[in-house]
Amino acid sequence: MLEAWRSFHHHGIHNFAIGTLDTYFKLSDLVGRKLVSYGPRGIVLGGATKKVFVYDSQFAIDKLETLQRSGYGIYSQRPLKLSKESKFVEVAYLLPSVFDPSAYPNAKKRNQRIRYPFTWLERQGIECAPLLATDIPEVTALHKAWVDMKLADPDTFRHMFPQQRYLRCARVACGVDLSSITTPADYATLTFKRAGAIVAVRVLAVDGPDAFDLAFFGDTWSPSQSQAFVYFNVVTMASLYANGCKALNCGASLNTALKAFKTHYPNTEVVSYAYGRLKEIIDDKGLFG
Repeated sequence: MLEAWRSFHHHGIHNFAIGTLDTYFKLSDLVGRKLVSYGPRGIVLGGATKKVFVYDSQFAIDKLETLQRSGYGIYSQRPLKLSKESKFVEVAYLLPSVFDPSAYPNAKKRNQRIRYPFTWLERQGIECAPLLATDIPEVTALHKAWVDMKLADPDTFRHMFPQQRYLRCARVACGVDLSSITTPADYATLTFKRAGAIVAVRVLAVDGPDAFDLAFFGDTWSPSQSQAFVYFNVVTMASLYANGCKALNCGASLNTALKAFKTHYPNTEVVSYAYGRLKEIIDDKGLFG
């Protein structure tokens, strides 16, 4: 099954990458409960998830209409003839351009954007290393502190904030969560350490030249960390680029501040389509066989 899914092309769209499906939507759990139906044109996730990912616009429209009326959210790489359509716009960094000095208007900008971050990390004594299974207890404590901070922030959309998702990404990516149907080889990870203590964690799904941001959390509250995540982002991109990645999809921008953070560097928009759930009127038990 996993190899079949790998043959589906994500076209650079975050929700359609196998790493996103497994870590964000708990694909392995749904497979175990036989609540997944798939074919060359799409994947249907049942249970409480109730999502459909349409890879091929030839997916039978009547079946999609039935699913939508059953309360499924539908995500598609291309527009479909369904109601409640909205565009889903993501930001993808173009890594060859990010590290091309000519992409910046002058020496000051080049230094600020792609050179100084490395100087800053060296001056701060911050070391980078892959995430290891032995790091998980420390990462769990850091994640809890970060979640508590986010939930205390009035600007956090609490009803949309995933309190366990990023920690699950870390556990899957370093092989601690053995229920996953993916393996650590499907991910890239970085920890950032100051004086031996982890201050930030980054987890990304990687598929050939494409990388997809899954988790980026850590100490954002200490004064010494005010610009740290901007610099950590550059170091992450440099690591991906050095290992053959050409693009990093860092997901949607949910607010102005996040968009500003994500669009400082050469990027492109990745557009897909979402179709909202309709009132549930039929039973979906026969969908998964």
